Amino acid sequence: MNTANLRTTIIFTLCSLLCITARADSLACQGAGVTLVWPTGNISWGVDATDDHLFVADGIDGLQIFDIRDPSEPIMVGSIDLPTSSRVIRVVGTKAYVADLYLGLLILDVTDPSNVMLLGQLDTNDTIRDIEIIGTTAYIANGDSGLMVVDIADPSAPSVACVIDVGVGTSDVAVSGSIACVTNRSPGLTVFDVSDPRNPVELGTAHPVISSGDLIIDGTVAFVAHEVLNELYSFDISDPANPVQIGTLVLPHRAEDLLVIDGTLFVALGEVGVWGIDINDPAQLAIRSTTLVPDTVFDLAFSSGQVFVASRTGGVQSIDILSMDSTPIIGSLDTPGSAQGVAVAGSFAYVASHFGQIGLQIIDVSDETQPVLLSSLATVYLSLDVCVIGSTAFIANDYNGLWIVDIQDPRFPQTLVVYDPPGFGNAKQVRVYGTVAYIADGNAGLQIIDVSDQAVPVFIANVSTGSAVLAVALSEDGALAAISSAGTVQLIDVSDPSIPTLIGSYQHGGSVENMVFEGSTLMVTISDYGVLILDVAIPESPSLISTILTDYDPVDMVIDGERLVVTGSAGEIKLYNITDLSSPFLLEQNVVAEKGNGIVLVDNRVYVAGGETGLVIVDVGPCGGCLADINADGLLDFFDLQVFLNWFASGNLQADLVADGVLDFFDIQAYLNLYSAGCP
Repeated sequence: MNTANLRTTIIFTLCSLLCITARADSLACQGAGVTLVWPTGNISWGVDATDDHLFVADGIDGLQIFDIRDPSEPIMVGSIDLPTSSRVIRVVGTKAYVADLYLGLLILDVTDPSNVMLLGQLDTNDTIRDIEIIGTTAYIANGDSGLMVVDIADPSAPSVACVIDVGVGTSDVAVSGSIACVTNRSPGLTVFDVSDPRNPVELGTAHPVISSGDLIIDGTVAFVAHEVLNELYSFDISDPANPVQIGTLVLPHRAEDLLVIDGTLFVALGEVGVWGIDINDPAQLAIRSTTLVPDTVFDLAFSSGQVFVASRTGGVQSIDILSMDSTPIIGSLDTPGSAQGVAVAGSFAYVASHFGQIGLQIIDVSDETQPVLLSSLATVYLSLDVCVIGSTAFIANDYNGLWIVDIQDPRFPQTLVVYDPPGFGNAKQVRVYGTVAYIADGNAGLQIIDVSDQAVPVFIANVSTGSAVLAVALSEDGALAAISSAGTVQLIDVSDPSIPTLIGSYQHGGSVENMVFEGSTLMVTISDYGVLILDVAIPESPSLISTILTDYDPVDMVIDGERLVVTGSAGEIKLYNITDLSSPFLLEQNVVAEKGNGIVLVDNRVYVAGGETGLVIVDVGPCGGCLADINADGLLDFFDLQVFLNWFASGNLQADLVADGVLDFFDIQAYLNLYSAGCP
């Protein structure tokens, strides 16, 4: 069956189901989600909105205009083909200002949306990245040409008032009152006095921000996105001659657009979706909401309680702003350096990190909404993993080996000993069972250490594999260890730790990130591939039960009963139903951090070592497990169908509900079953 016929079958079948399934609506699963998707015919690069209409810069299809007085049923009321490719759109009054890829600035009369007329055009001789309209003046971020100021008093004959060379790669411009801010590759942020638009006067710059991208001003604060480092900065510009950086937030993707609504900064994050950032205290930027969008997001606009999203293949999508107040993220703390591993004991989280010599950070999480850094400990080399047993923390400390810390008083952690096992290794992971520590020690293999006297570790045994051991896992009874080496999972009998014995292996050919036992099952994350589910009931001959093929790079994981929670290298969290190990399927997904290096689960709370984002605490309670409600608006209806169809038709693996890496009838069947079951 070809794709077109299969899509038709899906529509018919699902529409039939929608007509007969009245019991499916539920308010149990509230959250931010796409409420409407409608195609526009081409790549939607830009959007702008008035109270009644949405204007879409739709690439080679020109400008399209929709009546959005009923946001649930947008109606196209007008369009106009433009010469090449429409990229940026700004609407003021009855005029629309469009950036054409090759012809520059186009000015359109949109008084009658059904009869749009071209009024004037100005060739800017460069690629327009952004347009800001203030009165009869247009401020244009004009690529390598700098800032162009255009007189638009006569829209039929726009004319250049001046051009300011602010450096290469001018990417955005924002104007507030008599102040204009411009971003580019270098110096980054420049502030101008535009009291006289024909003669802008440079007031100040912020040199540390190189390769600055999108920009927006809110009051006396400018928010700037870094195009390379994927960071968001806040600058105090109350003294325009001396802009001062006051806040930083690490993002999981480059910011494509910024939009401020009532104390929330919405950030378009490409493939990640839309994040809402609390900017009430611009020095303490905090994630307020995360919304997955089934496409690549380019631009944002707001009207009538809806955030409208311009996207690559999905056309325009809308998000109810009321639903965006909720997020799975409960709390977070931007710890110094890059968080690599995490452990939780009682009301404290222990984070292993890369930050100069500060390798262990202890965080009070008694109030999960406001984690507080309690203390830190220097560990010299890179801390890659941490395990807590009782009042002791065991740290895999790279070339130092095993770093053992007394945490009886978390305010004052004390180093007990630094133990470097025999051989030239670099400790990657550590696991402890009883009084024995197992270290994945790189080229030195698996190190087995007696830590019954934690101040005096004693070498017990070593398992050398001939290549680097990168990960280690222990069975629940401590009798079986799994290690990864050279594309192979090796199972070691450690019932007598002094005589470790290789008893079985499974060759997969990939690079293992992590492993975890659950009864007689071993889960294995393979970099850039997926998750292997192995039957190790007979460890001498482990066998593959199933594979979760992923469109992301899986890193760490934890099992919670019938759910598998997996983190990705780009900060993803994915929840899978593993009730039937032979047919796992996706339940829920989100992006919560810059990276997902480490993860632990405590009482429906996932603690994520999020790289540069630091520690992130995520709610994965049962409210989030209703996959049929794709847009997470609490209802099962046609809008969920729209999103699923868009995923399926565009080849988006979010529609791969059976997690086999292929979009086919089995995914359709899985969705039908989920929809029929309804939400809890």
